[in-house]
Amino acid sequence: MVSEPPLVLVVDDDRSIRTLLRVAMEEEGYRVTDATNGEQGLKEFIRKQPDLVLLDGVMPVLDGFASCRQMRQLPHGTDIPILMITVLDDTESVDQAFDCGATDYVTKPLHWAVLAQRVRRLLANRSVNSRISDLEATLMRQMAREQLWRQWLQRLVFGGEGKDIDLCLEELKVFLEVDKVEFVPWNYLHPSGANFLSFAFPHPWPLPELLPELQKSEVVAIPDIHTAPLPAEILDRCQMLSIQALLVAPVIHKQNTSAPMSGVLAAVHSQPREWDPEAMDLVRQMAHLLAIA
Repeated sequence: MVSEPPLVLVVDDDRSIRTLLRVAMEEEGYRVTDATNGEQGLKEFIRKQPDLVLLDGVMPVLDGFASCRQMRQLPHGTDIPILMITVLDDTESVDQAFDCGATDYVTKPLHWAVLAQRVRRLLANRSVNSRISDLEATLMRQMAREQLWRQWLQRLVFGGEGKDIDLCLEELKVFLEVDKVEFVPWNYLHPSGANFLSFAFPHPWPLPELLPELQKSEVVAIPDIHTAPLPAEILDRCQMLSIQALLVAPVIHKQNTSAPMSGVLAAVHSQPREWDPEAMDLVRQMAHLLAIA
């Protein structure tokens, strides 16, 4: 998938400058949106979430310094480069620009080659910072997952009595950001079972088509129940109970050849969602721990 070119927001009350800046940025391959004053610029900033802002310092209604300060206070406003463009070149104005949150500062009349270079550098820096933030978030999530895994292992395998199963399932629910995670014993799944899922369906188990796959130790991921090849009555039950997505893994005792499958671990969500490999792997790992416990 080819990503769109960066979006540049031009905020300047001078129509001729706005036009020149638009042409210059479009020639560099960027998309452009503009505003005629700081107040309108704030609205465009919120609505369009640009990748960079070219902001005039001296404007009516709301000047660039006040506008810049307010942009920085908005959600995600700290991440977007703001290049202040103004006729003011005294030390006090430069200090004021950086104090209110400007990333960089250039003065009029503009040197177009310098402006283009500044814009390229600011966008490149933002891209690098974004990748660093993504890597940091991924690392933090991996560390959190490893910490959960160690806690689950201690509770379920070495804890002795398995009294913390509900706590582990609650932690898995929070980590996956789903509505419910529950272990369903085999006698609840089997047609002879008297009861069923407390959070899902009336007896009997409404997804018997999944059992052959589960008995092969496969995680069954349904991103949207309405696109799954299931009977109409099951779809109706799902709709009634606001169930849109399912992630199910078998809990298997491999040593017990007469009844190897003791139940399933099921994650349920009220909105469609694509189950990523991390979610499927984590549910599979929890199912293995439950089998041992």
